[in-house]
Formats: sequence, C-alpha cells, structure tokens
Amino acid sequence: MRIPKRLFLALSAAILLVVVLFVVVNNHAARESLDQSLRDRARELGSAYEVALSSSLVSASQMASFIAADVETLRYMARAREALAGDGGDPFGSHSAEVRYQWLQAMQPSLHHLRQRFGMNELEFHLYVNDQAMSFLRLHRPEGFGDVIEAPDHPVNRAARTGAGAAAPVLDAGGAALRAAEPVRWSGPDADEEQLLGMVEVGLSFDALLDLLNRRLGVQAAVVLDAAAVEGVVALVVRERELTRLAGTSCYLFTAAGPDADRLKDEVTSCHAGVSVVGDSVPVAGKRRFAQTVVPLELAGAGRSIAGAVVLWFDAEAALAAYERTLVVNIGYAAAGFIVLGLVLFVLLRGGMRVFETELRRRTSEIRQLNRRLTRMATTDSLTGLHNRRHFLQRMQVEMDRVRRAGGELALILIDLDHFKQVNDRYGHQVGDEVLRKTGRLLLEQIRSVDIVGRYGGEELCVLLPDTDAAQAMIMAERLRAGIAGMPFMAPGGTAFRVTASLGVAQWDGLADRDTLFVQADTALYAAKDAGRNRVVPFGPGPPAGKRP
Repeated sequence: MRIPKRLFLALSAAILLVVVLFVVVNNHAARESLDQSLRDRARELGSAYEVALSSSLVSASQMASFIAADVETLRYMARAREALAGDGGDPFGSHSAEVRYQWLQAMQPSLHHLRQRFGMNELEFHLYVNDQAMSFLRLHRPEGFGDVIEAPDHPVNRAARTGAGAAAPVLDAGGAALRAAEPVRWSGPDADEEQLLGMVEVGLSFDALLDLLNRRLGVQAAVVLDAAAVEGVVALVVRERELTRLAGTSCYLFTAAGPDADRLKDEVTSCHAGVSVVGDSVPVAGKRRFAQTVVPLELAGAGRSIAGAVVLWFDAEAALAAYERTLVVNIGYAAAGFIVLGLVLFVLLRGGMRVFETELRRRTSEIRQLNRRLTRMATTDSLTGLHNRRHFLQRMQVEMDRVRRAGGELALILIDLDHFKQVNDRYGHQVGDEVLRKTGRLLLEQIRSVDIVGRYGGEELCVLLPDTDAAQAMIMAERLRAGIAGMPFMAPGGTAFRVTASLGVAQWDGLADRDTLFVQADTALYAAKDAGRNRVVPFGPGPPAGKRP
C-alpha cells in the first residue's frame, strides 16, 4: 500500500514536535534538579550559619559568666564605682581614668587569651549607676567609654533587668556583633541582699564569624543592614565605619568575607526580612559562578527585630556545568532520535498500513464489546442479574409515558422477603445471597417477556406489568408468592429451609407520577407484613400501613 506524502510529512512534523518537547521537558527537569540542589545547599548553609551563630553566642555567654565570677573582676568593678563616685559621676575624671588604666593593664592578657583560644575579640565592662548601664572600659577599643546603653533589648540591659545572663546579635554604637552579658553582683558582710555592680560583656564581631564560615564551609559571606530598619543607629555606624550603600538598594554593606566578596556584593538586591534563596547563578570574573542565599538577621538595639541580612555565596560552577552538559546531551539525543524515528516511520508506514487497518477493526470490535459490558454493568444488579434500581426506574418511566400516549393498563408489584435478616444472621450472608439469586431466577422464569423485574434494594424486588389489569396483577403476584414459598434452600451442614415473601400490588390510574405509584405499592406491602406476612395485598382505600417492622 502506498504511503500518502502528506501523511508522512504530518507524522514527521509530529515526531519533530515530540523531540522538541523531549528537549524542553528534560531541560526543565534538569533545571528543576539544579535549582533544587542549589536550594538544598542554601538551606544547609543557612542551618550551618544558625548553628555557628548559636554556638558563638553560647561560647560568649560562658566566657562572660567566667569573667563575671572572677574575684579580680569584682574587685576592679567595686573600685571603678568608688572612683566614679569620687569624680562626681564623670567617667572622664582623674580617679576613673586611673582605675580604668590599671584595669586595662590587668585584663589585656585575658583579652588576648579570648582572641587566641576562643575567637572572641570584644571585652567590655559596664557600671550600673542610677538604673543605667554605662560603659566604663572597652578593652578592644579603650578610647570608647562613657556611653549609656539605652536599648531595652540589648543583652546588657536584659542582664541588668533579669539578673541573669543574656546573649544576642546586637547593633549599637560599636557596630553589629554577637554579644553576651553577665551581671556582676556583690554582697558585703552587712548587706541583706546582693548589689548589682555592673555587667561583663563579651563579644564576637561579625567579621570573625564570617571568617569562620569562610574557613570551615568555603562560603563567602556578607552582612548588610537595612537603613530604614535601624535609622539613627545606622547613621552612627555608617559614620564610624565609613559604610556605603549598595547600588539600587536600601542596604549598607557592614562587612564581607571571601576573596570574591567585593564583586559578589553587587548582586545583593535586598536586605529585607524574609528574603529567600536566589536560584539563579551569579557570574563572577573568570569561569567561577556562584549562587546566593539571604538569611534574615535579627539585631537587638535596632528598633525592630529584623534589621538586615546575612548573604551567603557558594560555588555553583560544578552544578551549572553538569546542567549545561545535560542540556547538550539531550539536544544530541533528540537530533539522533529524530533521524532514527523518521527512518523507522517511513519503513513502518510503507509496510504496515494493512496491519494497522486490521488492528483498528479488531480494536473497534473490542471497544464495542466493552461498551456492551459496561452498559450491562450500569443497568444490572451484580448479585441477582436483575435490573438495578436506577435502570428499573428508567424503564418504568418509559412504560408510563407509553401508556399515557397510547392508553392501556399498568401494574406494579413490590416484593419483600420475610425475615430475611434472620436468614443472614442464622446461616450467613453467603446463604442470604444465594436466596436472593434463586429468587431473582424464579421471577425471571415466571414473568412474561414484556414484564420488567428489578432489585429495588436489599431484599426488596419489584415487577412492572405492562398491559395488565388489577385482577391479572393479583394473579401474577400470587403465583410469584407461591413460587417463592415453595422454593427449597440448603444451609451449610445440610439444613433445609424455606423463605416466604410479602407482596404489595398497585394499579396505576394513569394520573399519578412514578413516586406516587411506588408509595401505593409500598403501602400495600406494609399492609401485607402487618397482616402476618406471606401474602399478597392490593393497594386500596383505607388507613395507611404502619412503619415497617
């Protein structure tokens, strides 16, 4: 059979479309995989940053607690308070300066020890006077003292207020850092309770924390501050550290760590809270490319909880190169596949059209058979083989419409097996199912070809008798009752038993609707049960039957 040229071209175009779709889908999947790997890595780094932050705060708290408990700290803090009082509360007075110099000389080895062994690079002592925490000595910046810590959420004020240690990332006049404060208390021999002398503050700068992340995890990082969030504090920090605002943002770059940080900082687009992972790669000089994630930064003393962000950059070159290789391979496979499939298509179409037509006819026949089976399943009760309720009601409505148009008689019989629940309870549901099956077969054997029989629900069966008057309907109902009563059944163990049925008969008057006719037949059925069961009762005037027992 000759292949039509248009068909071949159309199928070739379809193959090309499939090939293109293959490339697009695979590229999308590869991109999703790349983005997911970058997001996973970003989450790992964010968690590592949180762990490093938490660990640094714990270490700072331990150091602050250790120094606060030292006898020398207690002694110098008591002397500092006396000197400050002697200078009339002026921290720049001569007495205060003398004690500050001696204290500085005594504590310089401790600061060196903190830096070398624990990485802590800030140590500060505050005096608590007039319900305020005043900086008396900064070992890491001796020229800076005398300022009062005003922010209520600053660890120093929290330690003074609660009497317990406190730690948090802080933004104050000294910049952004991790700080821990511990109260120093003294109780004299005649004092009834301890007196708060001041606080010890130990800190780790963000520069040191970012260097730690760079060394341990190989990530490059930066701390950016939101100018709108920290306002006046930022102005002081900007002036002292000569910070600059990043182009196109409201962010100040506070500090950065890593050989490429100066170039990477230009990729920061926001420092607002809630910034999520940026999946796109950031090209940097040479062939190295990075991805970035932005972690919101909570800072005490900034006027709001989230005042900036920590930006982490990690090398994405290997992941991006793998993605690009996958894309090239997919395109190559697609081109080869298109050529091969085109040849195969030509051969198959040329030699297989007849086979295709034969298969099409066979499949069409199977579909028709399947449709017939589905129709039977949709209209037949699977247990009894009778019409199911929905299909019986449809057939009943068709017959009622026919009788309205052409005239004639129509009767309905409702059948309910007496004490059927006892059969199920005594002999089991398998025996009960067999009773229903045999009863259904009996009805099919007894009725005429024009009659319609169905299972209405449970043990209830129904028979519609077209062209049948009331007397004929009663005769048919009695014959069905007698047939059911005379039908033997066998229970497990060889026990024989019989069942009976109650039947209600209703003759249609040509006016009532389908539901009313059913109510009439059901009323007669209830009357048959109330009268003792195993009988046929027609619907007629009189009081309605009671509820079904």
